[in-house]
Amino acid sequence: STALGILYCVFTVSNLFSAYVVVRVGLRLSLVAASGVYILFCLANMRFRPPFLYPASALVGISAAILWTAQGGVITKCAFDYERALRLQPRSSLGWFQGLFFAVYQSSALLGNMTAFILLFSDQSRDFVYLIMTIVCGIGTCLLLGLRLQHRSSPRERSNTGSIPCSQPRLKGRLGDSFLIPEYRLRENSWDE
Repeated sequence: STALGILYCVFTVSNLFSAYVVVRVGLRLSLVAASGVYILFCLANMRFRPPFLYPASALVGISAAILWTAQGGVITKCAFDYERALRLQPRSSLGWFQGLFFAVYQSSALLGNMTAFILLFSDQSRDFVYLIMTIVCGIGTCLLLGLRLQHRSSPRERSNTGSIPCSQPRLKGRLGDSFLIPEYRLRENSWDE
């Protein structure tokens, strides 16, 4: 459909600057704001009106890029904090954390489609199905509000590392120097500034 074409075209272009937005806004706020736009998209799908659906599709394209970038940052941060807390080899658990995320992500596709099938099979209206999906999006967005990303380090850990780990990445150098990709320094356990 045209709405999905708009969504994925905008998503493709938005990936070029999504890291910059996530770094400036922060991981948590990026996740919450970007996932909140999905609520608007679900509501715009209830009644097919192109003047509402097409701009909502473009907004979801931008939000999807920001959401995927932010979730990658959160998973990476969680893996590095986990390794630091258990004194594991650097980057030894990142694959496990990514695998866990994608297992939950793929199971949501199964559960979402089964829910829609059951609702539609029980003769519920399409609007009711979109209403349920909108409520699920709202609950998910509210759950993201409770996400805590601050690393609380002990005084001993601070003296061992020489720096306090940051709660979010910062861009290294000018915008073009790192092509919008934050780098993590493993020795100091902090994001490059």
